[in-house]
Amino acid sequence: MNTYVDYFFLFYCLVMAVSTAVLILLATREIRTWRRAALRELDRHVLAEKRTPPVGIIVPAYNEEVHIADTVRGFLDLEYPDHEVIVVNDGSSDETLKRLIEAYDLVATERYVNRRLACQPIRRLYRSRRDPRLWVVDKENGGKADALNMGINVTRCPLVCCVDADTILSPDALLRMVEPFLYDPQGVVAVGGTLRIGNGGHKIRDGKVEVSVPDNWLARFQIVEYLNAFLFGRMGFNLLGGNVVISGAAGLFLRSAVLEAGGYFRDTIGEDIELIVRLHRREYETGRRRQVIHLPDPIAFTETPEDLASLSRQRDRWHRGLIDTLWQHRRMLFNPRYGKVGVVVLPWYIVLKFMAPVVEVAGYLWFLWAVVSGFISWGVALALLGAIFLWGVLVSLQSLYVDHETFNIYGEASGRLKLLWVTLLFNLGYRQATVFFRLQGLVRYLAGVESWGLVRRKGFQLLEGGAR
Repeated sequence: MNTYVDYFFLFYCLVMAVSTAVLILLATREIRTWRRAALRELDRHVLAEKRTPPVGIIVPAYNEEVHIADTVRGFLDLEYPDHEVIVVNDGSSDETLKRLIEAYDLVATERYVNRRLACQPIRRLYRSRRDPRLWVVDKENGGKADALNMGINVTRCPLVCCVDADTILSPDALLRMVEPFLYDPQGVVAVGGTLRIGNGGHKIRDGKVEVSVPDNWLARFQIVEYLNAFLFGRMGFNLLGGNVVISGAAGLFLRSAVLEAGGYFRDTIGEDIELIVRLHRREYETGRRRQVIHLPDPIAFTETPEDLASLSRQRDRWHRGLIDTLWQHRRMLFNPRYGKVGVVVLPWYIVLKFMAPVVEVAGYLWFLWAVVSGFISWGVALALLGAIFLWGVLVSLQSLYVDHETFNIYGEASGRLKLLWVTLLFNLGYRQATVFFRLQGLVRYLAGVESWGLVRRKGFQLLEGGAR
């Protein structure tokens, strides 16, 4: 029995190591391809091109009084020839609406709203007298998915950019995300951008966002975690058949495709991933095969949890959302009808995401029992732990290196040195904590828990020398 268990854990570790190595190789190739193809000199042409598709930025907001005025200003200031911002106040109980009215001189107005996607009723519609590109919808509370659907109903733009209210987009974010739609108008259904951590404060210099490494260690660990996930995980899936995750903080969608798919489902835990999987499913079932693409460029900066309770609630919900989506679309699994998404990508998420916390916790317990019972010696145990630790460090160092050589948003040497220490400590406590939070999410999903939980936020800090 012991031998079979050992073989299982060894095989699982090998599968994880090999799959990670494959994703790193694919992602490195994909990043180099994107960097070579990036023609920033065409930005002015895109800005001046009358045929550049208009974009509606949808901002669902619930109790976002801390930073709503500043983040909306950032959305309005994006470098793009034709975009509007639609803030959907989803029945906030704080002063979110009041802050917007005061900051942008909002006045009640009327506009035809195509109610193709079912939503909670509108209380009042506002438009800014200071910047007519800004619309604010005050509606009854219905949740994030309901608010996003309302924004999609209100806008008339062919492309919709769905963002979080605590997100800062880089000034050229829309230019970067719209490029795949310009290069291949009939072959792209959605584009996701790379998400970075902005807790330490930011500045905008020469049209680029520069961020500072935060003092909070939980936020620092998440910087390395996000680099691993976005630079390697999602970029690698570009070549493996497509991504099934676009962060809710920044995603650009073909509005007609979202409408045909029925918008965001309001009865799911992870509305972001569920919509992407559903879009993939419809593309295969209709024979269109349009792609979901992830971009390597730093597109959005978000505020992450800085306390364990908030981090626990966030990762718990993320894992429940993944499980719920896999269950709802289980007929796609291992089904050749859905191409690489059904045969490769979704099974990968089952084996290495859904199962991972269960296998990892079981592995820790089995390893501890084996050492205590004398089944393996302390020397062998330390050697195995050292190999696992070294592999994790090498993966994180690779992420830091690729980021430094390509984007280098942590420009100061002191910031990079701080992150170097973080990579060495990442697998000593933080990783194990997130594994436990995900396992907790699995247990809560099986128990039927659907609540989101509160994530505490402090708001972004604009560093000295920055500009809006």
